[in-house]
Amino acid sequence: MMPSTLEFLEWIYQRCETGNINLRFLGGGAKSEFVPLPLLYENPHKFSPILERYKAFNSYYGIALRNGNNGTKEAITQIPALWVDLDGSPLAKVRQGPWQPSAVVETSPGKFHVYWKLREPADKTEIGPVEGLLKRLAIYFNGDLNATDASRILRIPGTLNHKTTPAFNVTVRSMEEIEYNLSDFDDLPELEQTPVSQSAPKTGDRLKKILECAFLRHCDTDRATLPEPEWYAMVTILARESGGRDLIHSLSRGYAKYSRKETDDKILHSLGAGPLTCQKIKSLWKCGQNCGVVSPVRLAQKKTETALAASATFPREMIGNLAGEFADLYSTYLESPWSFFAFGFLTCLGNLISDRMTLASEIAPQPRLFTVHLGESADDRKSESIKKTVRFFEDALTHGAFKICHGVGSAEGLAKILGESGEKETPKKLTLIYDELKSFVSKATIEGATLLPAVNSFFEGNKFQSATKTHSIDLDDVYLSLLAASTLETFSRMWTPSFLDIGFLNRLWLVRDRGERRFSIPREIPFQEVKGLQRKLGDHLKDIPQERVRLPITEEAREVFDQWYFSLDPGPFSKRLDTYGLRLMIILAANERENSITAEIARAVVTLLRWQLEVRRECDPVDAENNIAKMEEMIRRALAQGSLELRELQRRVHYNRYGLFAWKSGIDNLCRSREVFFDNKAKTYSLMK
Repeated sequence: MMPSTLEFLEWIYQRCETGNINLRFLGGGAKSEFVPLPLLYENPHKFSPILERYKAFNSYYGIALRNGNNGTKEAITQIPALWVDLDGSPLAKVRQGPWQPSAVVETSPGKFHVYWKLREPADKTEIGPVEGLLKRLAIYFNGDLNATDASRILRIPGTLNHKTTPAFNVTVRSMEEIEYNLSDFDDLPELEQTPVSQSAPKTGDRLKKILECAFLRHCDTDRATLPEPEWYAMVTILARESGGRDLIHSLSRGYAKYSRKETDDKILHSLGAGPLTCQKIKSLWKCGQNCGVVSPVRLAQKKTETALAASATFPREMIGNLAGEFADLYSTYLESPWSFFAFGFLTCLGNLISDRMTLASEIAPQPRLFTVHLGESADDRKSESIKKTVRFFEDALTHGAFKICHGVGSAEGLAKILGESGEKETPKKLTLIYDELKSFVSKATIEGATLLPAVNSFFEGNKFQSATKTHSIDLDDVYLSLLAASTLETFSRMWTPSFLDIGFLNRLWLVRDRGERRFSIPREIPFQEVKGLQRKLGDHLKDIPQERVRLPITEEAREVFDQWYFSLDPGPFSKRLDTYGLRLMIILAANERENSITAEIARAVVTLLRWQLEVRRECDPVDAENNIAKMEEMIRRALAQGSLELRELQRRVHYNRYGLFAWKSGIDNLCRSREVFFDNKAKTYSLMK
């Protein structure tokens, strides 16, 4: 008779003394419970009802015990076993290997989790060695390397795996009283020992290119003796990159006084400061190079003859059916990238259905996009793709069905185009078109203009009001989308604090790609092929009811999105990605003519979101962030002379020249990293001694 859930958990935690078991339930929304270890032994009748309550969910547990209600790695107290997720690799190799498993759990047909129980559970100081052994075990047995972090969650034996049809009972296939010490695994082949900089490709070619910087190679080679200012410069460069945090820790461990907490504090601080420039770095360490970039982070974006970095290669296989056919046809005859046509199409489609389709969710998202095509230069044909996409939709639909505006100079102008509330046309759907996004930025930064707040408000909702002594604007039931283009260089330097303060940049969906010179004189696209696609689009839209459809989300789709959502690192680049995820679900479902959000759609959306995260990192405006670093340094210098009240400190650093965003970010960063202290009684700021 196979062991029950409680018997397995009592066995795995037999040697543990303290901590909470983190139970997680995915599907239909993620749930998390923290159960004190003593409850498992002293009151098991209270444990079982928790699992029963979530039996319709996919059930997991963090094998490592936690301190309090914190499921992160930092809260780990004890680790009772080593494990491998074979993920379809043969179990026979484990059975025939030198380390007989303590337990084997079948999670779905032919897929197994293998455990090696520890005689003495590892504590939090041994997380590093444990993760090293987990990686070595995964490599040795061809397991899943993504399941080698100490905070990993695994399926709970005795629960149901709802990913399979029918649901599969997660079963303990064997459980033996075999225990090991960590030292028993010393004979495992060592991980390949290479310099940290050479291991970077696993985080993407972008990071590899940045690590070509002579200064960063110096930080790698001389990590044991690296002066603090040089070390911090390295942190600012790597902190925002995918995989950068882990790399910073790897580079820092070579220093004798390395502290994980202090390193994390500096990483957090650096996110506000932004990457140091090459000019500043050269004042710290003479690299003797002239790479033609402002900062090492720009090495990944420096124009080359090769394609874009693999980390940001557009995942075109995620977009099919009508949008894919449109992009295939037009990119065959024109030089604009496939991705520009695909997302131009999805942006226009999303606006057309924005009042007719949503998700079966309380927040009822609308499928409207603020899309910006980014290219190196005019050779990428950004505006050409927008012009052709808009023309396709205009010709496909009856006059006025697809409403666009080629630029608007003010909120008053926007109101005139849309018509004030009370007019007959409702809802008011409009797609703003900008061949050069900079023209919108220029108009929106005019003193006293309300264009930016209006457009920003219409990203979130459908209403905008503004009243002054001379005039007022009252717009309601507005469904606004944006389709624009910009060069990378202009995009990196045109933003002002007003856009950053209001969070406009993270409301943009960036499509970065590069066109190719293929046709000196492009041939005409066959008329019949265009007309065929336009008829398909018309049929597509006719099938969508006029009354709003609420698309149901399958449980497997929820689980796919849950796993992405709860593993997403919070940071400046991930803001509103979840919002775009929900919007893209609707658009892709409409494009695929699906009546629900399937797991396939959810996976496509998650892939696109991961790509978007990389694009945002690559296209982050460096100059805007450097103002924060300047503000921090001015605050330090002002406070070096003694404590100051808020108003006097602001006066001395000329905060109005840099804007409220730079001031607030600078002072908050310094307080958070404990460089500056605010005395509540005296109402003064001081440098920490």
